[in-house]
Amino acid sequence: MTGFGAGHGKAGEEEISVEIRSVNGKFCEVKVRLPRELNALENDVTKQVKAKLQRGGVEVSIRRLAGERAAVMPRVDLALAQEYATLYMQLAHELELPV
Repeated sequence: MTGFGAGHGKAGEEEISVEIRSVNGKFCEVKVRLPRELNALENDVTKQVKAKLQRGGVEVSIRRLAGERAAVMPRVDLALAQEYATLYMQLAHELELPV
């Protein structure tokens, strides 16, 4: 059950590269390496691998390869910024800080 596989895909300016390595093992142990912004997907990736394999050590590495334009265009999460502002106002009011 030793093996290696790699692939990549692109949608718009976003490109994803995936590598999977496996070695023999008595139990099914999955290690997932993701970019920080995709960490929420770790459990889903682990479940997908365990649904297909019963044993072995598997390492899944996922990388984002942003296009040239995506690398220089920042994105603002307006909802998150508004939430921070609301929480700051509550904290300022509670601690009697200048607003």
